[in-house]
Amino acid sequence: MDQDHTSLMAFGKGDGGGGLTWQNMERLRLEKKAASLPTLNGDLYFELHRAPSTTQSTTKQNNRSAEFLLRDIEQLTTIASIEKADFRYPLRDIQSLWQDILLCQFHDCLPGTAIRMCYDHSDQA
Repeated sequence: MDQDHTSLMAFGKGDGGGGLTWQNMERLRLEKKAASLPTLNGDLYFELHRAPSTTQSTTKQNNRSAEFLLRDIEQLTTIASIEKADFRYPLRDIQSLWQDILLCQFHDCLPGTAIRMCYDHSDQA
C-alpha cells in the first residue's frame, strides 16, 4: 500500500481461493500502472503473529496431542522395521493419519473462527 492507495489484491493457493483468475489477469493487463507495482512471491509473514489464540481450547489440545502421538507411532514403527525383518512400515496408514491431523489445522479451525461442522469433524478425527 506504500506504492498505491487504491486497492490491495491478495490471492494465491494459501488463501483457499485457488490462485489467480483470468479476470484478475485481465484487470491487471488493462491497468497502466500494473507493471510498476511491486510483486511479492511466497508467504506473507506478519511479524506480530506468534500463534493463534482460540475459543476452541479442546480442539487445539486434541490437535497437539494427536501430533505427539503420531510422532511416537512413527518412531516406534521405524524401530520395529529396523529390528524385525518381516515388519512392514505402515506408510499409507501413517500418511492418512497425518492428513487428518493437518486438515484439522487448516484455516480457521484452530483459532476458533470456523463453522460448527469443522469442529464436529475435528472432534471425530
